[in-house]
Amino acid sequence: GEWTESSTIGPYIGQGYIHDGNTGKGEKSLSFPVKVKDAGKYEVFLGYTTNANRATNVKVSIVYSGGKTEVTVDQKKSEGHIAPWHSLGSFEFDSEKPGVVIVDNTGTDGYVVVDAVRLLKK
Repeated sequence: GEWTESSTIGPYIGQGYIHDGNTGKGEKSLSFPVKVKDAGKYEVFLGYTTNANRATNVKVSIVYSGGKTEVTVDQKKSEGHIAPWHSLGSFEFDSEKPGVVIVDNTGTDGYVVVDAVRLLKK
């Protein structure tokens, strides 16, 4: 589905972020391919801005060398994070087998906001 560009609420990476417009639930998803140079454990971060109109139940799937994990993200909460980065956990990635991070708006209860994905080697 179609996402909307915005830069209303910071901080964000680059020129802004995108959001689902709080519409088309179940019709919009984003995939971030993950290809690492060195195999190992990486902490995965999702970049987004928090606000009271954000969804509390955003499903993010992380496909990594050990399988697939689904994390539920509350985009209203900002405590414990260094904006705009929010940790999704640590996962093993293989340099020979690409992974992916998928954000989906199915069944969400507010705006779903996505800015970027970042990996930091542990």
